[in-house]
Amino acid sequence: MAKQKVLLIGVDQSIPYLLNKFVEEGVLPNIKNLIDTGTYAEGLSCAPCDTPTNWTTIATGATTAVHGATSFYPHVLGEELDFGAKTRSRSQLSEFTTAEYVWETADRQKVPSFVLNYPAGWPAKLTYGIMSTFTWPIPHTLPIILRPRKNIVYSEKTEKKTLKIQDGSFTLKLSANDIITFKIIDNEKLEYYHKNQLHSLEHGQWGNWLEYNQPYRGNEIGVLRKIRLNQISEDGSSVDIDISPIFNTEGWATSKDFSRNVLKSIVFPEDDPISHGVGYTFEGEMKQVIEFARIETKAITDTIFYAKKHLKWDLCYFHIHHLDTINHNSLGRLHPEFPDYDEKIAETTLSHVRSAYSIMDTMVGDLMERVVDDHTTVVYLSDHGAIPCWRVFNIVKPLVDAGLMVYKKEGNRYKIDWSKTQVFPYMEPTYIWINLKGRDPQGIVDTKDYGSVRDHVIDVLSKLKDPENNKPIMDLVMRKEDHPELHQNGDRIGDIVYFLNSPYNIFDGNLGDMNAAETTLLDRPICYESKEIFGAHAYYLPKKRFGPYSNTVPIIINDLKGNNKKTLKGFTELIDIAPTISEILKIPAPAQSQGKPLKWR
Repeated sequence: MAKQKVLLIGVDQSIPYLLNKFVEEGVLPNIKNLIDTGTYAEGLSCAPCDTPTNWTTIATGATTAVHGATSFYPHVLGEELDFGAKTRSRSQLSEFTTAEYVWETADRQKVPSFVLNYPAGWPAKLTYGIMSTFTWPIPHTLPIILRPRKNIVYSEKTEKKTLKIQDGSFTLKLSANDIITFKIIDNEKLEYYHKNQLHSLEHGQWGNWLEYNQPYRGNEIGVLRKIRLNQISEDGSSVDIDISPIFNTEGWATSKDFSRNVLKSIVFPEDDPISHGVGYTFEGEMKQVIEFARIETKAITDTIFYAKKHLKWDLCYFHIHHLDTINHNSLGRLHPEFPDYDEKIAETTLSHVRSAYSIMDTMVGDLMERVVDDHTTVVYLSDHGAIPCWRVFNIVKPLVDAGLMVYKKEGNRYKIDWSKTQVFPYMEPTYIWINLKGRDPQGIVDTKDYGSVRDHVIDVLSKLKDPENNKPIMDLVMRKEDHPELHQNGDRIGDIVYFLNSPYNIFDGNLGDMNAAETTLLDRPICYESKEIFGAHAYYLPKKRFGPYSNTVPIIINDLKGNNKKTLKGFTELIDIAPTISEILKIPAPAQSQGKPLKWR
C-alpha cells in the first residue's frame, strides 16, 4: 500500500469572510473544490495572533506558553527588558523555540519532509528532508540574490576600458580571479571560455549557468550567474548583453546541492517590492506586490514539484505571505465605518484584494494538478485573520502619565530611565513586563509590590478611552495566568497581557517605534489617525470580529476521497493541526503537542 502524504498549504492572513466571499463570486474555483469535497473548519490562533507564533503552533501543536515564539519581538527572562524589542524575528529560529516540530518527529520515523518559505523552525536538522527559507527573510540566513540583474553595452567607441571592444573581443569580470573574454563570431553569436570549457551565446538566448566562488561576509561562497546576448551591431562595433543576478547557493537551504540545482531548474523571483520598503504603502505599489506574488507563487509551486521528484517527500509544509501584505494596506478602506470611506477607493482596494486571492487560488490549482495524487491529503489554513483599523494607540503615553515609566530627553528622542521605570511595554507581542528586582537586570520593583504594580497597570489600561470619541481602547487587560483558554501562562509571556478594541492599532509602518526604550512616542497623542496600516491582527483576541471581518482562520482538509462538504462545528484550535497531520502520516505527534487529532472524516 502506498504511503499517505500531506501537503500543508499555508496562506498568511487568509480571512474567512474574504475567502467565502470570493468563493461565492467564482473567483476561487480551486478553493471551492477543496471545500466542496473536503472538510471545512473555522480556527482559532494562539495569542498573540501573529505570524511566527502561529506558524510555530501549526508545526508543533504547542501553545504560545509552551513553544515560546511570542510574536516578532520575544523577551527571554534574564535579558534586559528591551533586548527583545531590539531583536526582531528570532522567534522563527529553531534554537529559540522550546517545542518539537512535526518534521523532526517525521524525520525520526524516516519520513522525508520538505519545508519551504516557512516562518518558523530554521534551520531544521533533518536526515531525510530539506528546509529552505526561499524568499522569506529569517535571521542568520544569507540572501539568495547578492547582486541584481544588469544590462551592459560594450562598444569600440567607449573610453571606459572595462566596456571596450578591441579586435572583436571584450571582457567581463565575474570575480577577482574569474574573468571571461568574449569573442564576436558574427552578429548573431558570441563565444567564450569558462573553466576551460567553450561556451557560445546565440542572439536572444541565455547561456549556460556559470558556477564560481565569490567572497561574501568574509567567506567564499558558491554562486551562479548566466548571460544573455541581446544584440550585436551589424559591424560588430557594439554588443548589448544582460547578466542575471548573482544567485547564492549557500545559507538559505539545509542542502547546498538542493539550492544549486533548484536555482537552475526554476525562474526565481528577482525584484521583491517589499525589500524596497513597499508593503505598507498603497495603490501603485500594490500592483507591484501583486505582480511579484504571481512570480513568487509560481516559483514556489515549481520548487515543491522539483522536491517531490528528487526528494520524494511525504510531508510538505510551506507558506505564502502576499495576502498579509495586501490586507494590512486594505481592510480599513473597505469598511463603511472608516471615517474617510470612499466608495470608489473601496472598489479599487477590493480589486487588489481579489487579485491577491486569485493568485493564491491559481497556485492551489497548480499544486493540485502537478503535486497532489490519490495518496496526498491537502491541508489549507492560515495563521491568523485580520481586523480593519484606522486609529493608532500609543501605549507609552498612558504609562508615562501614570508614573509607571520615566524618560530623559536626549536631542529629539526620549530614552528610558530604568532607575525610575516600573514597567516596560512590548507591542508585538502586546505584553507589559514588570521591571522586577532579582529577575530583570534593571529591576526596581520589589517582589512584595509585584501584585500591586500589576493591579495599577491593569486599572490604568482598562479605563483608557479615545479622547476624540470616548470609545474604550482596550478589549481585555489581564494577568498572564488569567483566562487559561488563551494559553498565556508561560515564562516568555509578559506579566500583563493586553488586547485592543477595533479600530485601534499600534504599528503604523515605522519599525523604530516598536522599541519603547528609545522613542519619539511621547511627542504624540494617545490616539491618532493611521497613515499606512489599515488592517492588523497581533493586537486582538483570537475570536475578535469587526463587521464581517475576524481574526479567525479558515481550515480545509481534503484527502480527495470526497467528504461532501463536511463542516466542523464550533472553533478548531491551531494546536490540533500537527497531531492531525501526525495521525494521517501514522507517526507520533510532536513531543510537546497539546492538541488532539481532528475528527475530520
